[in-house]
Amino acid sequence: MHRLCSRGAELECYLPHPELVTDEQVSVILKLLFHRSENQQIVEPDTISKAGK
Repeated sequence: MHRLCSRGAELECYLPHPELVTDEQVSVILKLLFHRSENQQIVEPDTISKAGK
């Protein structure tokens, strides 16, 4: 549960007014971000491990 709360809090840091955003809107935002090919490369395990070095 800690991971889920931490990641949710991280997401809210980037929303201008998170209290006004619905769950459906968050879902749309995430789909738009993660379905773009250039963004998909960012979340690949190899890319993440290289960024952490």
